[in-house]
Amino acid sequence: VWMAFNHRKDLQATAASAKALRLLACLVVVPLLFFMLLSAKKVIGLHWVLSFYPFGFAFLAFALPADKLKRTALGLAVFAGLHVLVVGGLYLTSLETWRSVKLYPQIIRSYKTAEIIRQVSRPGVVLMADAYTPASIYGFERRQYMPVFGVGRFHARQDDMLVDFSLYQGKTIRIIHGAPPSLEEFKPFFEKTEVLSFMQNGVPFYAVEGTGFNYQAYRKDVLGTIFRRFYNIPAALPMTGCPFCERYCGQVRCP
Repeated sequence: VWMAFNHRKDLQATAASAKALRLLACLVVVPLLFFMLLSAKKVIGLHWVLSFYPFGFAFLAFALPADKLKRTALGLAVFAGLHVLVVGGLYLTSLETWRSVKLYPQIIRSYKTAEIIRQVSRPGVVLMADAYTPASIYGFERRQYMPVFGVGRFHARQDDMLVDFSLYQGKTIRIIHGAPPSLEEFKPFFEKTEVLSFMQNGVPFYAVEGTGFNYQAYRKDVLGTIFRRFYNIPAALPMTGCPFCERYCGQVRCP
């Protein structure tokens, strides 16, 4: 960004020289301005912003003078090399090295995922997680999508598009937790609930086992909350498709 600001005249001249380069500039400027406006109301994940940076690097490659481009490439190489050294240093350590670190439970969840899944899996039992981050980690290990049980946050609403909770009617579900769960939050949705606990590399993990999933209760309390919070779209706005609404009420726009 600093290099682009210092050579803004070169960037302007490059953008004006060819239509393709103007398009490349738009692929950088327009998304970043859009995210800047959205950030006044919403928290924008850094991964969204960084995904457009490669277009900016390509544009700089066309616009910067050769000597400046060489210096920039050298600086990026040093910057990347420092990251490689840090990652290499991390790989020389063991899990025991990080036992006293606050993030140790998350480290175990990420590195010992297969062992955690083996401890909690049982034939005929549906596995879910309490949040999207652990669900994505467990799902990657299992090579299949893993649902999130509950309302969740406004980030990562993939469940709304991919998961039909009515398919789990009457089934036994285990929801994996990293902290002791409250059974009272789960009792309305099952005939019977209990908390299971297990250890992995000295870290306690938990699973709420619910027998006899009650989809109608879940639809009313959880899916209803999701609809009111995330899908109560004003009638003035057009809607051409909504997988969540189509499952929730049978039509694109729910009344």
